Amino acid sequence: MRKMNKYSSFMLLLIVACSTETGNNPQQNEDSTPDATIGEETVCELPESITIAEADGGSIRTDLGYGIVVNENSSLSRDWVIIHDSSLPIDFDGTTGVTTVLNSGTGFSSGYNYSVEATMRATDSVTAFNARFLTFDVFGERVRTLGVTEIIDIPSGGSHSFDWRWRVVRESDVSEHFASVGFVAQVRTTDGRVHNANSEAIVCVAVLFALAATLADLDVGVGIPAP
Repeated sequence: MRKMNKYSSFMLLLIVACSTETGNNPQQNEDSTPDATIGEETVCELPESITIAEADGGSIRTDLGYGIVVNENSSLSRDWVIIHDSSLPIDFDGTTGVTTVLNSGTGFSSGYNYSVEATMRATDSVTAFNARFLTFDVFGERVRTLGVTEIIDIPSGGSHSFDWRWRVVRESDVSEHFASVGFVAQVRTTDGRVHNANSEAIVCVAVLFALAATLADLDVGVGIPAP
């Protein structure tokens, strides 16, 4: 498992740049970094609209109450990564990520949950957006892609906070969950336009965690967001 803050210079060589709206690779200018080759794959620098933020996601331990703690003897801290894209009309305000909790409530969200607390800030008036999180275990294997669609009016310059939860399919995923990469996948603005994420760049960020990451991994797996 590579840590971005230790490999920031290497990371820039792994990011594939392409146009968010058209899907075409932008032309390089005289100041841009030339393409770099890693193995048999050619990759290039980040587009100017995309930045990567990383934060400590807290202890890998999960408190279940009654003195029961998952991974009680572990010193590991989880890793949160957010892909910020200024070309999209909404973005995460700060850096957040996926943690694990035990939800003692009733309904679909009861039991073990993946949990994300996020604040989203709009730079244009939006009517809906879809956010996704790639999750990885302690060995860098991708586990699931969590997704949520919010149909909500957020004015330009406005923000809204959310508390998203998804049921954990396997109990072992609670103890093994280590890292997440979050990004905005799609946004609909009040003028009816739909803006899509730079999928190739997102995949190359995920490569830092799992060398087998593909475009298909960006699709949402089975998940049930809590109300």
